[in-house]
Amino acid sequence: AAVEDGQGDRALHLAAGAGRVEVCRYLVEDLRLDVNQLNFIGDTPLYHSVLYGRAAAARYLLDHGADPLAGKVHSPLYAAAKEGYCEIVELLLSRGIDVDLDSAQGTPLHAAAIAKDHDIIKILLEHHADPNKVFGLGYTPLSWAIRAFEPMSREPLECVKLLVKAGADLNFIDFDGGSYVMLAVKFGFPGIMKFLLDAGANPNIPDECGNTPIEVAASKGSRDMVEMLFPLTSPSSTLSDWSIDGIISHVKHFGLKPRVCVSFCAHLQFHMLLIITL
Repeated sequence: AAVEDGQGDRALHLAAGAGRVEVCRYLVEDLRLDVNQLNFIGDTPLYHSVLYGRAAAARYLLDHGADPLAGKVHSPLYAAAKEGYCEIVELLLSRGIDVDLDSAQGTPLHAAAIAKDHDIIKILLEHHADPNKVFGLGYTPLSWAIRAFEPMSREPLECVKLLVKAGADLNFIDFDGGSYVMLAVKFGFPGIMKFLLDAGANPNIPDECGNTPIEVAASKGSRDMVEMLFPLTSPSSTLSDWSIDGIISHVKHFGLKPRVCVSFCAHLQFHMLLIITL
């Protein structure tokens, strides 16, 4: 039972990760192994059971003294939320774990928002997770829900609706000066943009480069978004022709301002993506 693999995982880590409850019972009750033992990177057997979706093993370990806060690096609740294990999320929350428990990667709600997992988001919000919790340089669950890190077949609109209904600040501005309306425009989600506008979001908040959502929509060739934003956007004194065609023409000829800033923002967003996927 004391033999370790390359990561320092002992028999209990391996049994928990494989969901072998009978083996876990033998190791804990007969051999009296420490249920909270750590491997080389600071993970517990409980974390392994959660990571691999072994609900029965996780329940057994919790019933026999496993501490969900014993790990040095990874949070079992964050992992369960990230992987979409509803039963395990419910199990951990039923044991009194803080629903807004911070890890090096944010809260469980951030994890669910990144994964666009409607069911996990719903469970966490029902347990009063904070939809306005800020992580890192200024990311909220809603900003993660809107951001798309790979091509998506459909907009994550239902996730956005849940977070807004729970009280997400519609006009929060994240680290690159982007509002939620701006994010919806940048990632090409007209349905989300319309929902946010209908809910009362401000369409006039520029990014830190000074570009407004309607200008960014025009730069992306999204005429439908420009048309939705136009009646709600305050006229710009720098545009002589304040009309839908005038805005599109202006941005087509002069572009967004300044391009170096936009590139810097994109670089920072990519850097943060690397951090959260570690």
